[in-house]
Amino acid sequence: MNFEKEAALALRAVSEGARIAGERPERLSIQTKQSFRDVVTEVDRLIEERMGAILGEGAYPVVGEEHFESGTESEPEGLYWAVDPIDGTANYVAGIPYYGISAGLVSNGTDARVGAVALPALRELYFTHGDEVAFRNGRALPPVDRRELSQSLVAGSFSGAKGDPAERALLYRLFGEFNERSRGALRLGSAAANFCYVASGQLQLVYGFHAAIWDVAGGLAIASKAGCAVRCVRAPGRARVHYIAGGATAVEEALEIIAGVGLGGAFA
Repeated sequence: MNFEKEAALALRAVSEGARIAGERPERLSIQTKQSFRDVVTEVDRLIEERMGAILGEGAYPVVGEEHFESGTESEPEGLYWAVDPIDGTANYVAGIPYYGISAGLVSNGTDARVGAVALPALRELYFTHGDEVAFRNGRALPPVDRRELSQSLVAGSFSGAKGDPAERALLYRLFGEFNERSRGALRLGSAAANFCYVASGQLQLVYGFHAAIWDVAGGLAIASKAGCAVRCVRAPGRARVHYIAGGATAVEEALEIIAGVGLGGAFA
């Protein structure tokens, strides 16, 4: 099943989201959610509403970030759309162009069949079509780079939340290890955009711990169909995953480093 109709819906949905994001009001109404670092704007909510209406024309249920985090939505059985209206809202609010509008058709949060991500401020649109193809601005993405970790640029995504200080310390240690053993480790603020850039070869390795499914669903499909080596497993907590993606050589080396700092159980 190649999900052609679903791919077209995803493309329409993120394109509409990108249009709305580009019409950002001069003054944004900003609210916090679970912490002072977790923010949402009226633009997030409007984009999610419009994307949900478009994706709702298809056969699968739609779960958006804001509804999911409100506690009113549970994760559906089988295939469903996971939508992030703006992944990287803090960047969006600050006027930093690294953020994405994402939609992915997933099962169990780890098996992504269809994905589309718009990076409006960067004028880039990534999407899947068919079983083994991913595109950027209408052109098929090039073969995935298989360079070693020492020749790779890495981007990480992790919350640094206060819930488990011991794990938080290990995550920062891991970030430092990647920084020492690669051409640099970055924390850019959008997992969706990170996935797009590893699929297109601008990054060679991306990883994340305790990422929300809606953050990664679209990008996960894109990276997988672009030929990246991808590991994505369920994490403790509601609708959370750990992931790593990139060239096969860099991913293998990275998994050894993750095990070496004491986080290997995440991908066991």
